[in-house]
Amino acid sequence: MRNPACIVLLGLLVSAPAPADVETVSPINTAPTLVEPLVWGEANVRTGAYIELTSSQPRGDGLTGSIEMGTLPAPITPGQDKADFEVFWDDDSRTLGSLTSLSFEWYRDAASTVPAHLTPVLRLYFENTQGETGLLIWERVYQVGGAAPTASWQSEDILGEFFWMRAFDPGRTIDLYSVDLATWIASGALSDGVDTAWELDADTRIVGINVGFGSGWSDGTTTFRGFVDNVTVGFGGEETTWDFESEPTSLLCPFEPDVCTMGTVPGKARLKLKNHPLEDKRDLEKWAARKLAATDPGELGDPTDATDYELCVWTEVDDVPTLLLHHEAPAGGGWKERRRGFVYKAGKDVNPDGLRRILIKSGEEGKARILVRGKGAGLGMPELPIPEGAPVHAQLHNSDGACWGAAYTGEPRKNDERRFVHPGD
Repeated sequence: MRNPACIVLLGLLVSAPAPADVETVSPINTAPTLVEPLVWGEANVRTGAYIELTSSQPRGDGLTGSIEMGTLPAPITPGQDKADFEVFWDDDSRTLGSLTSLSFEWYRDAASTVPAHLTPVLRLYFENTQGETGLLIWERVYQVGGAAPTASWQSEDILGEFFWMRAFDPGRTIDLYSVDLATWIASGALSDGVDTAWELDADTRIVGINVGFGSGWSDGTTTFRGFVDNVTVGFGGEETTWDFESEPTSLLCPFEPDVCTMGTVPGKARLKLKNHPLEDKRDLEKWAARKLAATDPGELGDPTDATDYELCVWTEVDDVPTLLLHHEAPAGGGWKERRRGFVYKAGKDVNPDGLRRILIKSGEEGKARILVRGKGAGLGMPELPIPEGAPVHAQLHNSDGACWGAAYTGEPRKNDERRFVHPGD
């Protein structure tokens, strides 16, 4: 079984879900080979099909894209019309019995010529308590039948709907198309009269999720084109929504921390994050990286004219990086040149992401330094505390390819629901 990726929560339990944690998936944080856990990527792409993040039908918060999938121009070889996008995780608490929400949005292009009932599909990867694996598969045709709507986005809340099973090892399809998740839990090893399903129960692990289309939809001359966005899954009332975008929402931050110029003296890169419990306008971020390694003035570029900057803060849980905060300081009027460097200042209404000030100075070893300050609701401060033992990384990147950073792996001075404070490694 491949490793997992970041998904949302399903729902068999009757409980009010918490507000969904929205994760943006863009081309910079996908892994087509699916070797990384908690990372979405393409899979099962056959020779007559494609799947990718595009801007053809934008949906979601960023409104720059969605997952596009379809057949290549006809003719294609029958049976080669399949492509998926999927993610996996390794979390024993994410079980069929703890599933509390499951939904997604899909779109069928009006130019599609495959049978009119076919729409994008959602599948759940499972592993039962005996280690047997397979897929529970949702298809619209088994819920309502008939021709599907075209040329419009459709929202599906599918937690209580029907799923059929594709079992692995040995591979077989269980031809039961009116079984909901609660029945799969309660009914033991169901049979369609020819093949017997794996036995599922409330402790069956959900280890991944998949969206896609095919196979066998096209006869070689007919075509399909569709889209998916806002995949949401919840376990135990905690939800995650994946918003798929064709462009990174971050200007310069890479998917994971880069190798950057670091400090030369431990404890001289203090990072403070403050999440006020009642008033977001009082949220605060401060990063002071002093005594950095030697930095040439040319590395700073010229932010008064053309060099953009962005602060990036990640945490890592189970070696999987998550971008907690990213704040841009684009080149131009907010910047002024100072001795050995530059300063960026933004008034309260100038920078929508809450970044207020950056000071960056070049110099020989121990003389270069960076100061960053942000305040207000626009920071998008994540929930605290940082998971116990999780490393944190802060880096300042510029569009000329230079970056400066610090790591926070030891015990923080403070890490609770209101503050994270660490002096730096």
